[in-house]
Amino acid sequence: QKVLQRNKIPKNSPTEQIIGCTYEELVRHLEDNRYGFTITEKGLDIDHIIPIHTATTEEEVIRLNHYTNLQLLPSTYNRDIKKGGAWNPEHFHRYYFNSI
Repeated sequence: QKVLQRNKIPKNSPTEQIIGCTYEELVRHLEDNRYGFTITEKGLDIDHIIPIHTATTEEEVIRLNHYTNLQLLPSTYNRDIKKGGAWNPEHFHRYYFNSI
């Protein structure tokens, strides 16, 4: 919702319509990852795989907020890729297993 406000795009749809599933389904989707991340774990962000800031219309914002474009990432890694890197599953896999 903050992205909608920041880009002055009105939020006309209920959250479940925007993300395309119920809260419970979103939790299952986010927790279905090879690293065992859970939404209650500290130090994790819900990340947009395709960055939300690339949206220029309300339709694009809604599409990028679909649950299939969301994933859990460690906050430190997420902040690093926001500084100019791009999400890359192989790079993250190496980063994650080198950091534990």
